[in-house]
Amino acid sequence: MIVELEAIKLLCVGDDFSPLDFEVAHNLEKEIWKVCGHFCFFRGVSIDRLGGVLKTGVDVESTDPVIWVNEVQKALEYGGWPKVLMAFDSKCLKRSWIEIDVNTPAGEIEKIRRDYPTVIPSGDKLYCSRLPSDAPQLMTAYEFQHAFWIPGDPCEALKAVFIVFRPQDQESVREVLILLATG
Repeated sequence: MIVELEAIKLLCVGDDFSPLDFEVAHNLEKEIWKVCGHFCFFRGVSIDRLGGVLKTGVDVESTDPVIWVNEVQKALEYGGWPKVLMAFDSKCLKRSWIEIDVNTPAGEIEKIRRDYPTVIPSGDKLYCSRLPSDAPQLMTAYEFQHAFWIPGDPCEALKAVFIVFRPQDQESVREVLILLATG
C-alpha cells in the first residue's frame, strides 16, 4: 500500500530554529495548519524514516503499536535534522489507555484486553493499556498526554507529511527525495 497524499510539503526554517522559540514555532505551526487543519496530532521523526511513512502511513514496523504524538511544537523537538513531521487526523487515533470499572464482567474485560493487553487494578477501576507492563511510561502523565494508537488504516489517518529542514540540510533532503523517487 502506498500513502496517497496530494503533496509532501517542504518547510525550510532558519539556521537557528528552535521549537522552544514560541514565536517562531507558532508561525511555523500556522503554516502547517493551513495544510492539515487544527484537528491533528503530530509526530516528528528522522528523515530516514520517510520511505516507511510513505509506504505504510506511519514510521513504525507494525502499524498499530503505541505512537507518541502531540502538538506541532512538541513534535518538532524530535527527529534531528532534517526531520519528517507527520500530521494524523485526531479522529483516527485512540488513546493508548482506558479505565474501566473493577466490576466489569470478565467476558467484557477479555474483549478489552485484545486492544489493551495490560490491565492493572487501581482502586475501584482497572487501568487498561496497550503499553507492556514493564514500560516506564505506563500509567504516567506522559502516557496520558502523548500515547495513542491507530486502530484503522494508518494511511487514512495520515493527513499530511512535512519535511522540515534548515538551509544547510537542503542537499541531504534532495538526496533522500531522489533516492525515494528512483527506488
